[in-house]
Amino acid sequence: MHDGSDLMTRKPNLSSEREALLRDRLRGEVRSRAIPKRLDEVPAPLSYGQERLWFLHQLEPRSPAYNRPLGLRLIGEIDIKAIESSLNKIVMRHESLRSSVGMENGVPVLRIANDLKIQIPMRDLVEVPVDMREREARRIASEESRLPFDLSEGPLIRGTLIRLETEDHVLLLVIHHMVFDLWSANVLKSELSSFYHAHITGENSPLPEMEIQYSDFAHWQRRTYTDESLDRGIAYWSDQLEKGSLFLQLPVDHPRTPIQTYSGASKTRQLSKNLTNGLIRLSREENSTLFMILFAAFNVLLLRYTGQQDNVVGVPTAGRTHKETECLIGLFTNTLPFRMDLSGDPTVRELIRRTRRMVLEGLAHQTIPFEKLVERLNPERDLSRTPLFQVLFNLENIPNAMSRAGILRIETFRFDPGIAQYDLSMELQVAEERLDCDLVFNTELFEPDTAVRILDHFQNL
Repeated sequence: MHDGSDLMTRKPNLSSEREALLRDRLRGEVRSRAIPKRLDEVPAPLSYGQERLWFLHQLEPRSPAYNRPLGLRLIGEIDIKAIESSLNKIVMRHESLRSSVGMENGVPVLRIANDLKIQIPMRDLVEVPVDMREREARRIASEESRLPFDLSEGPLIRGTLIRLETEDHVLLLVIHHMVFDLWSANVLKSELSSFYHAHITGENSPLPEMEIQYSDFAHWQRRTYTDESLDRGIAYWSDQLEKGSLFLQLPVDHPRTPIQTYSGASKTRQLSKNLTNGLIRLSREENSTLFMILFAAFNVLLLRYTGQQDNVVGVPTAGRTHKETECLIGLFTNTLPFRMDLSGDPTVRELIRRTRRMVLEGLAHQTIPFEKLVERLNPERDLSRTPLFQVLFNLENIPNAMSRAGILRIETFRFDPGIAQYDLSMELQVAEERLDCDLVFNTELFEPDTAVRILDHFQNL
């Protein structure tokens, strides 16, 4: 998830006064004043992001599009009661995980349960033939990931423990995006490690008290980002989007359905260590970032496929511009609709410079909630597409969470949940000096062979 943090820590020594000003504005966003606690008597509002998800839930209450699955491989001797106890401590620590949505005077508000305990049922696969257990575990995980939530009832988190061997388990958690984002996954993994280790050693809780809760952030956001205060930022994005096409004419394998479906699959490609290091060197030579290099290449790929010189692509940002939000589980992600101009047949280095300017300008306006932008621009509603963009690009640069809890080793359990929120999503992560590229595609539009070909072309570029 590209949140701009590498732009501040690397100090790229950009010569342009305009870019220096943009960096200063970006730093100002991160160093803005603290978020105060909400008074208990004040109703807990939905954040802007939650409000949009609530609206979409009313349209399609059975849709799994905003389910966020998390698979953890637990290797070693396991104390099942300690796992369940640790998860429930996390639920009690974070109000967001005890939240559902209620109505108050016709307005949706957060209902926060004072107490909530989740149970983790066991799925035992030891009777399944050894060579089929992994596949069965992935099938179960995919099936569980697509079960819907009722936002008005809750809980918005559920879990399953899958036993593969005596000392080999998969903990599957499915959490609704209403209360969870990609950054939250690392917070949860880190706290699970800490609480589990404390439980099996008999130590006290190692984590400090929370400074604020998600409802404090939502209340602060509502009071801070009013229509009047958003005018300047929305004017910037409006100007950008008026120049580009909001519909990418991607060549599809099947006709687009009248109503958007969320059936998906993914294909994976790992770029070599040499190629990855070469991209990093290029980014340094160009006073840029790895994200900017990759994003420039991805936009060239879209140009080759669509013939369109103006593309709008969604890019998620962490949305955690305050230090006290970094340890919170909740929905902070904000998506920026970047418009890329590829006109004039630019050279590679000119394209990188264009991308750098566009990213810096966009990040200077990153706090404008995407939901308010959609509301203000009010694009013509098309049930077959997401508004403003249909393709997402994401480079994850979130710090790694702890990977051990005493003698228990915790690894990521990868599986395909079968969900595609957009037509295409290119999701990248640097792991062991190599770039992992996951292309999530809507199976109603694209065949698997097409996804593989797109990854081939991306690697070639």
